[in-house]
Amino acid sequence: MTLQGIESGIQRKRVPPSLSRMEKALGWPVGHGITVLRGEAVTYMSPDDRDEAVRQLVQQAALAVAAANTMSGLAGG
Repeated sequence: MTLQGIESGIQRKRVPPSLSRMEKALGWPVGHGITVLRGEAVTYMSPDDRDEAVRQLVQQAALAVAAANTMSGLAGG
């Protein structure tokens, strides 16, 4: 099994024996590969990516609050 084989979405009748090695090489949790092969909707983020995504969301929220506060100050002025 290759990464290209996983990404191609070809239906498989059996679980490839190399799937667990592929999961490990990609840093996926156990069982994630079979979920991908089944075509189920999956979202997986590494802990580092998840931390970065949370940091970006917090930053965006803080900017939105600051903009709202600025706008309310301008409207009341």
